[in-house]
Amino acid sequence: LEFRRVLFRSPMTSAYLQLDYDAPFAKITSVTSRGTITGNNRVDFSGRQIRPGIPQSAFFGPGGPAPIYRVPIVSDARNELKLTKKTQELRIASLPDSKIGSLGLQWQVGGMFTDEFTAWTQYAGFYAASDPNGPELAPAGGSAQLDAPYKEKAYFADLTLGFTPKFDINIGGRYSNTEQKSQINLRCCVIFGPGGSLQALRIEENTTTWSLAPRYRVSEDTLVYARVATGFRPGGPQLIPPGPIPPDFPFSYKSDHTVSSEIGFRTYLMDRAVSIDVAAYSIKWTDIQVATIFRTSAGLFNLKGNASDAKSEGVEWNLSWKAAPGLTLGAVGNFTNARLTSSNAAYGGNSGDRLAFVPKFVSKIGRAHV
Repeated sequence: LEFRRVLFRSPMTSAYLQLDYDAPFAKITSVTSRGTITGNNRVDFSGRQIRPGIPQSAFFGPGGPAPIYRVPIVSDARNELKLTKKTQELRIASLPDSKIGSLGLQWQVGGMFTDEFTAWTQYAGFYAASDPNGPELAPAGGSAQLDAPYKEKAYFADLTLGFTPKFDINIGGRYSNTEQKSQINLRCCVIFGPGGSLQALRIEENTTTWSLAPRYRVSEDTLVYARVATGFRPGGPQLIPPGPIPPDFPFSYKSDHTVSSEIGFRTYLMDRAVSIDVAAYSIKWTDIQVATIFRTSAGLFNLKGNASDAKSEGVEWNLSWKAAPGLTLGAVGNFTNARLTSSNAAYGGNSGDRLAFVPKFVSKIGRAHV
């Protein structure tokens, strides 16, 4: 191992079993899955700032503000992660061409359960600068171990009502219960203190999401549609930093939520040689989960937090033309105005700021030979 190089390894295994049964009244499907992800990385943290302008290597080394070691030092952080997830889902769906009276009816009901466990350990190590790959110096940097079980139960249903051969509406809903726990055990010494267990944290959330999607078939070649749907991402407990806890430390972060609206149409022209797919959309995003940094007695510490709200509005398109046998020309793109709609001084965002990593305009023109 070369000390100043980041080393990362993350093998993953997964398996699932699906059983289908065609009952006289419906199709019943069971899906069972299990997966495991393990990770291991090591990062050089010698330059990590304990105080502005004073990295760890200078802070704890000879002549530093808190000299612990007698020789010039370098430091690292090692992370070991294991996540195991088991999921069971059961769905019951209507048979094709089901009706209720004169209305076409397609429906589905079901439920799922997820049992997930995360074991994450972070180690701090200090080494002689003359032998960075040698044994750790004493006293040890210490470690923090996070055990975090996560459980989710959800029940869902959706149905599509066909009022006429041209017009139908899809309605869906989902109720979710999430429960998360967090227990941190600290081991001696320099970074994580004398050791011991921190107070266990528990978060439970109940959330309901829904969707509504009408469609109208103008003709065999033209469809007009709209959709409104809500979504969420669970919050959770924080990984508590070493050292004295700042008075403004957030022990948990909230779930964030979206409301998405879309209206569009799809059509074929010129005997289906030309296809046009255009949609306009708006997404409202509240309590955005973001990565943030807290300054502690052991230096900067990465956490999750909730920033302000945002809105994304735009138009997207997918155009294609079968110009000749075996040759199709296409153009795909979108225009997006994604911005914050409220300010949050703690995270540095102001109302009207553009969202990071969201391009304003994207386009691609190409051809395909078949």
